[in-house]
Amino acid sequence: MFVGRINGLLYIRERSIAYADAWLTDAGDLDLWWGAAPDRGVLPAVTAWAGKGELLRSQGVFYVYDWPARLAFQQNSDGTLTFPIPWTRTTATVERCAEPKPRNSIRLSAQLLRFDDRKPPNPEPLARPRATLLWERPAATAIASADQPLSFAPGTRFERAGFAVDLTHPPPDSAVSEIDGQRVAVAHLVVYDDVDHSDQLDHSLVGKSAGRDIVRAISNVAVFWRGPESTPELPPGNSFVDTWPGYQLVTVAPDSRSTRGHTPWIPAGYRRLLPQTAGALPADPDHPLPFTVAIQERAVLHDLPRLFR
Repeated sequence: MFVGRINGLLYIRERSIAYADAWLTDAGDLDLWWGAAPDRGVLPAVTAWAGKGELLRSQGVFYVYDWPARLAFQQNSDGTLTFPIPWTRTTATVERCAEPKPRNSIRLSAQLLRFDDRKPPNPEPLARPRATLLWERPAATAIASADQPLSFAPGTRFERAGFAVDLTHPPPDSAVSEIDGQRVAVAHLVVYDDVDHSDQLDHSLVGKSAGRDIVRAISNVAVFWRGPESTPELPPGNSFVDTWPGYQLVTVAPDSRSTRGHTPWIPAGYRRLLPQTAGALPADPDHPLPFTVAIQERAVLHDLPRLFR
């Protein structure tokens, strides 16, 4: 596969690093599946992570110490940064961008792919497929919004459906939490089978333990919002240290710097290497892309990934 460019963000500080990416092929396709349940090994390796390291300014290099093989991010004479990608045996070069501006609205766009990993591309039918945003709350059940029916069209490799919603106002007060003095909210995209024909999610995730709906996929890409009164710099260990005020898309991903959060998305081969604590790692807001949720027929679904604890 030829990769045309990477779309993402890289933050380097004196003692830590945060990295999130999406790969673009030369055909302009998004070569990344962000979705639930990598237990069967179908989904690719980690696409976002944050960890500890050391910036050596005199050498123009940042070393990552959280990986078994020490990764080096080397500054070039033109101001770009080059680093190796061990799992693909390639290198990548990134360039500096302007600090993102706060956004008071956001468009969430996702493509949902259904497949059967044993019998592609013929998955068992979904009776009434729907998708909804679930707003996470600490020590409480989630709140659902923007619930939509899904219409899957057949394809060569996958059945495909789209989900899109425009958020033009701050989240409802009931979805906003105060963490470390910051007002924050996070919503995950959840795909489910509306078994009881209620046109809404009836499931334990939203406090309906007797509900019969079946959750089929949970995206680790989330909508994140910070209040405009937020301070620019957050303390070390905060799950939101790389975010900024307003709306943004984030990946809920392994973050050894964090003292909060939990991610069930770590593929089996990486669980001994990466922490279970999670951080909110932003995507590039100036080059938004629809992300992908893989609805794997025999996936083992987990609870929501958690940023609040």
